[in-house]
Amino acid sequence: MQELHRSGLVAAGNFIVDHVKTVDEYPNQDQLALVQSQSQFNGGGPYNLLRDLVALGAEFPLHAEGLLGNDSDGDWIIDDCKRHGIDTSGLRISADLGTSWTDVMSVQSTGRRTFFHYPGANNEFDLKISDVLGFDSKIFYLGYLTMLEALDAFDADGRTQASRILECASDARITTVADLVSRKHPQFGEIIASSAPHLDYLILNEIEASWLTGRGVDETSTGLPEMQRAAQEILKLGVRRAVVLHSEFGAVCAGHDGLNYSQTAVCLPHSMIQSKLGAGDAFAAGFLMGLHGEHHLQESLEYAVSAAAACITSPSASDGIRPLPECLDLAAKYGFYAP
Repeated sequence: MQELHRSGLVAAGNFIVDHVKTVDEYPNQDQLALVQSQSQFNGGGPYNLLRDLVALGAEFPLHAEGLLGNDSDGDWIIDDCKRHGIDTSGLRISADLGTSWTDVMSVQSTGRRTFFHYPGANNEFDLKISDVLGFDSKIFYLGYLTMLEALDAFDADGRTQASRILECASDARITTVADLVSRKHPQFGEIIASSAPHLDYLILNEIEASWLTGRGVDETSTGLPEMQRAAQEILKLGVRRAVVLHSEFGAVCAGHDGLNYSQTAVCLPHSMIQSKLGAGDAFAAGFLMGLHGEHHLQESLEYAVSAAAACITSPSASDGIRPLPECLDLAAKYGFYAP
């Protein structure tokens, strides 16, 4: 049973700085393009999630846990977290590698983006660095599985370090949540399967679900029953409470004992959509707002799709997020796709 005094959320894993450069055109190899503007934003599941929870108005403690480099990007992440009231005591400094970053090249005329990613210190984040029990938190979130080299590595017993961290949190009666990223890792299925028995909730999208099930998943609003079947199949990997599967058009939650819920996405006008960057992390933040508050899973799904809708009204990962009541008002104004 959940410890009644527990409050707060630890978000561990990928902490990234997104360097966004708007160019006049994407050049052919050996040619030159002009940079029209540049800016930088938060990136990576845990970092985006924490910033989103702040914007949603979370009133519980938020803790960051990860590995940064001893450089300006690392300083920027720490300063940004502190400015937003996020505890940074769990952010450690690597002696060898720099802070992870992504160069995002966005073409001014089309909005099409190309990404150049440096994993950096994220690849060294491991069981020895994590201090999951050092925070008296209610929820431990880990992201992204398959994009954390040390945590994704298998030990002599055939288990990943990620599974060990999640087991440690679970044994302490902390609710465990993991999120995925659409990276086709050669051991994608094995990495997820190793952590699944130590997860209360697994959050993923339709692409990742198709890799786990071995078949395509209809992500449209009319395809929610198919998404539900895929989520139920993934639940059999050993996830203890529920699999939460989302797409551009909606989401489903498949739990044990036939507890299934679904929610279509907010039907935003196309003119309001600036970028889909960070929408999945915003979805997770909305869902975890409901989960931390012990709201019904159906209500948590509504929070999730409403937060994702607010996110895509901005070109950055988190700047479009508003307090949760305003996200719900946005959803109420434009309604949801028909199932």
